[in-house]
Amino acid sequence: MSTESENLYTKNDQLIAQIYDNLSGENKSEEAISLLLNPNHISPTEQVKILGLLGEKDERFHSLLIKTVLNNINILDNNESFKIINNHFIQLVNQAYLLDDNAIIKICQDLFYLISQGVAAFYPYIWILLKNHGHITTYTDKKLRTINHYAVVFSFDGYNAKSIREILKSNCILCSEQALSAFKTVKTKKEQAYSQCAKALLYIMVQAFKKQQPDYDKFDEYLSDIPNKYCEELRCDSLSRNSERLYANLYSFFENGGHKQVYGL
Repeated sequence: MSTESENLYTKNDQLIAQIYDNLSGENKSEEAISLLLNPNHISPTEQVKILGLLGEKDERFHSLLIKTVLNNINILDNNESFKIINNHFIQLVNQAYLLDDNAIIKICQDLFYLISQGVAAFYPYIWILLKNHGHITTYTDKKLRTINHYAVVFSFDGYNAKSIREILKSNCILCSEQALSAFKTVKTKKEQAYSQCAKALLYIMVQAFKKQQPDYDKFDEYLSDIPNKYCEELRCDSLSRNSERLYANLYSFFENGGHKQVYGL
């Protein structure tokens, strides 16, 4: 085995070790990668480690890395796996100005899913991603326009809850370059639904920052006001089921000063 392979695989299965060896150098084998990523061969934690390495050299593996994490949320409890996916999101955030609108929408949806599962650590990335993306090139894309409005809540730094509430109530959709005329439109029903979900999340954030136990019934009431048409898209059921986990993770996140570190990107 090569040194690179030995650093990846430390077990005694010689067949898998040989497949690992085919990942390195010029002889990287697509077949070997397919075999290696088979869940019957390795754990999700090992999959993430491999995909993280492959993704450093080939962007084709980025979507598979994200998919593996989204299908195995508990993998984020592993420090090494968390570090790999965290570095991946940091890279996306820092390169947001190079990405097209559709790519930005996809990343936001992945982050929404993580939050709905109670994962708090990545919430500020949504706002920074859109901020770094700069002007929206597809002005007619209502979905991205709506996400920009919703994303305002993820700019919460512990002290700006009042200004965020005012933005969510207003008819001006705040985008990453402030108030472009294209966004000064009356909110649609979909935008109102996204605003309502954002208000629910803001409530949890504020309570966690203040270290005050939230009223989960109140949180559910925010979500119950959202029309059924948008509940699945906003993952309202998942948010409701994971509200206690989200609060606990936000509490720890703020207590450890994570929001300050993230905004330093």
